Amino acid sequence: MATSLQMSPQVEQILGEIRDNFRFLANGFQRLDKIKDSNRQSKQLEELKDKTVECKRSLIEKLKMKREKIPQK
Repeated sequence: MATSLQMSPQVEQILGEIRDNFRFLANGFQRLDKIKDSNRQSKQLEELKDKTVECKRSLIEKLKMKREKIPQK
C-alpha cells in the first residue's frame, strides 16, 4: 500500500494490527475448509468467531480514542 500520505506511527501500528487480524482470519477460514472432523470444525469456527469479536471490539475502541482526540467544532 504505497501512498504519498504520511501516517503517524500510531496509525501505522493500527493498520498493521488490522492486517494481522485479517491475515489470521483468512488463514483460519482456509484451514476450516480442510478439516473433515465436525468437532474440530466447530472448535475452529468458535475460535474464528472469538477472534472476529475481539477484532471488532479493538477497532471500535481505537475509533473512539481517535474521535476523542479530534476537536469538536
